[in-house]
Amino acid sequence: MSDDLVNYLKALPRFRGIGDTELLGLVRCVDVLEPMRPGKVLFEQGDPSDGAYIVRSGQLSVEVSMPDGSGRVVAHLGPGTMVGELCLIEDAPRALRVKAAVPTEVLRLDRERFDDLRRKGHSGAYKLIRSIALTVCDRLRNTNMQIEEKWQGGTTSTTEMEVVRIKKQPTAPGVRVSAWDKLRGLFGRD
Repeated sequence: MSDDLVNYLKALPRFRGIGDTELLGLVRCVDVLEPMRPGKVLFEQGDPSDGAYIVRSGQLSVEVSMPDGSGRVVAHLGPGTMVGELCLIEDAPRALRVKAAVPTEVLRLDRERFDDLRRKGHSGAYKLIRSIALTVCDRLRNTNMQIEEKWQGGTTSTTEMEVVRIKKQPTAPGVRVSAWDKLRGLFGRD
């Protein structure tokens, strides 16, 4: 089973550059979860983070909660994609709801076992963290470009003005407010 998982992970872009021996260590952190039926929630917004999830087959819907209690789908994730990976860097509650859109199989990279591996100086853990950080940089760069494109188009919607207001929002000395926390205000969450 572990050889199968090593080969599967090795084929994924997120694990590129991580050697077989390093992957074998990471596989010890992986749980194969029961298949999910459509509509089954993987995690809710605000849930404690227990690990990162890799879509093995099927599709997950990523939703943000709206002020009226409904959810707005912001992404669909297919085979080979990872969701919830920021918990491997920072222990924080889930920012979004994720559920199965179709019958889906996922793997969980357990946060506690991963943290233990990282604390022991496992090079594969650090390579995966670097890969996650690069992905976050790409996402932020894309978001910045989308905001810039909207501004250059000459339209200033309420949402765009809110983004500017949030960016300029002062914080008290010593208080850490992430960009995600600030942007979450756009969707009615404090």
